Amino acid sequence: LLCSVGLIIAVYFAVRELWQPGIPNAMDMLMGIYRVFELDEALRQGIIFPRLGPDFNFGYGSPLFQFYPPLASYISQIFHFVGLGFISASKAQITFSFALAALGMFFLARCLSFGYFASWTSAFAYLFAPYFLLTTYERGAVAEVLALGLIPWLFGLICVSMRPGEKHAQAALPLVTAFVILAHNITALFVFPSAIGFAAVLAIGNPLSRRRLLQTYL
Repeated sequence: LLCSVGLIIAVYFAVRELWQPGIPNAMDMLMGIYRVFELDEALRQGIIFPRLGPDFNFGYGSPLFQFYPPLASYISQIFHFVGLGFISASKAQITFSFALAALGMFFLARCLSFGYFASWTSAFAYLFAPYFLLTTYERGAVAEVLALGLIPWLFGLICVSMRPGEKHAQAALPLVTAFVILAHNITALFVFPSAIGFAAVLAIGNPLSRRRLLQTYL
């Protein structure tokens, strides 16, 4: 209970400045808000998976949805559907990503047999890591923030899936893998080799874990 309250407090302080009026920067976050607007226009026309954003590039259009990972925009769109404006919906998506990151890092630390306080400390340190805050407040890269929130879940599920009888974790691992790709494919490009190396380290000296490793990646 104390750890849960502590995580909520940590997330609150991490995103408190984000909810000031306006947006913290006019870089990637503003472009992310434009993407949510374009996705909203497409969904209202019945286009669930749009490829072209006709209002991008001063009305000339751009096939942005063809190559840019869309998951963050869809999550923001959910918050917009429940009544938030486009800016607030984007901020809610970032807040969701921070909560996801805190819970995910706590989950990963517990999977690695850390104690409750050490797991909370790991989650706190991850939330307030300079790169995490830089990506949020200086760059406003909402898609990358979402990917950073999913990464601890990926590593935690790898850790759990290599234990005997953890079929649910093995079933969830491909889903989280897909979410990381759909959140930010550039992040996925260097995270997946690290995840494979992490699994290999866990399997060293444990024949059962080696078999589970083969099952997981095959």
